[in-house]
Amino acid sequence: MITACPTCDTRIRRYYSVPGVLSLGDAYNPPDFCYACGAPMPWLSRQGRIYQLQNLLDEEGLDPATELRVREFLQELADSDPDNPNEVNWWQGSVRGRRRSGRRARCARS
Repeated sequence: MITACPTCDTRIRRYYSVPGVLSLGDAYNPPDFCYACGAPMPWLSRQGRIYQLQNLLDEEGLDPATELRVREFLQELADSDPDNPNEVNWWQGSVRGRRRSGRRARCARS
């Protein structure tokens, strides 16, 4: 069981119960990010990680053309279905193509 942030070792805030007080709130959901350093927790969803990357991109100071390419890539990633074998094959081919040519491969997804 993880009780502290893997990045900064700050204790993860947990559900707080006061004896003798009835709680009508929802069940405890662990935080997706550390409240101290902002690092993602290991259980952060795929969509949450994409949002994190989009937010980090705002702070990078990239030139407009590069930022647009990265944003388009992240949007394609967000729109893809990781459970669809055709999507997985397309992404694997796309990554291999970028590694060889240094830029994004142009493939048609099925």
